[in-house]
Amino acid sequence: MAYHPCPLVAVAAMAVSILLAGCGSPTIPTTGPTPSPGPLVVVPDSKAGAVLLFEATPSGALSLVSSLPVPGVTGLAAGHPNGQFVVVAGNRDLRTYAVDKATGQLSVRSVQAAPSGRPHLLSVAAAQRHVYVRNTAGSIGSHVNWARYSLDATTGILDACVNFCVADIPSRAEVSFAIPSPDGRFVYTDDYRGTVYTSALQPDGTLLDIGKVDLGTAMFDATAALGPGFLAVNTGDPAEDWGAGLLTLAIDPSSGQLSPRQKVEAPLVIKMVVSSTGLIAFWALKAPNIYALQTWSVDASGALTLRDSVPAAGYILGLSFDPTGRFLYASVDDQGQRNILAFAVDPGGLLRTLSTYPGNGGSIVVIPR
Repeated sequence: MAYHPCPLVAVAAMAVSILLAGCGSPTIPTTGPTPSPGPLVVVPDSKAGAVLLFEATPSGALSLVSSLPVPGVTGLAAGHPNGQFVVVAGNRDLRTYAVDKATGQLSVRSVQAAPSGRPHLLSVAAAQRHVYVRNTAGSIGSHVNWARYSLDATTGILDACVNFCVADIPSRAEVSFAIPSPDGRFVYTDDYRGTVYTSALQPDGTLLDIGKVDLGTAMFDATAALGPGFLAVNTGDPAEDWGAGLLTLAIDPSSGQLSPRQKVEAPLVIKMVVSSTGLIAFWALKAPNIYALQTWSVDASGALTLRDSVPAAGYILGLSFDPTGRFLYASVDDQGQRNILAFAVDPGGLLRTLSTYPGNGGSIVVIPR
């Protein structure tokens, strides 16, 4: 029998063939950069009483990493811009969680009682380390108070100020949004009556009005989002008309003052976000129970151009871009069925559905890694 340098030894009982060492084709090592891990996506799930944490794959699809039980959790959460902490609202408290970016696990850092009423809005001002909370009792606008907390950006410890500081926002109680500037020097708010204010954020967390823009139209439960050098605001009252407007206001980088740029007709905006590249995306109500997801680009002058509009199903609960602006995540309630959706966004603003995760979503917080 001729000798073969790569004999096969058959193990009949196990029906396994073993290729001895040194046989077969040589292994060719492969080299190349390791793909960067995708961001983490935190979604509070009120029905399950848990905070869900997903990992986004390089292609943008979501994969569930962990589910942390949080009794009484609402659908409201906000991330600190440093990416290390998430603030989650319960029915009667606020909690901060540290995020382990390597394992995707959440660990509680502090729990603070909330003022009377259910938390309705969270806003984190990074530079001055304050968290603003809008609380409501009953329907939106029927009774509103504001609370301010200090957040230690190193430890994640949350502390309430005396008497919950319900008078921090001057001369107005009905406020739909409070959006801090990226540098933490200013906060932009509205008054339900078509006025947008620029307020200087004081060292103790209180706000001092330094300017305002009258838009000339009522804004019931207005929506706004901050982009590179501009603030985008929806205008119009849904009680009057399903149609509304989308307005850009330029931001003076030195003074923080706002100046109107362009207004276009658009469906009623329910939830709006802006990507790192300045692309606006919003979930809109075009008519009773008829929704759409739209993208708009903004040029250097503030001019708006519609890029895409796709039919959407259900009421939007949370909406957020990933850090690159290539993916968009939404949690929706479609007649009681809640899902978390992932979309790809091409450079021109066109949308493509990637995946649907059955679940009960709320706010969406994207944490870069």
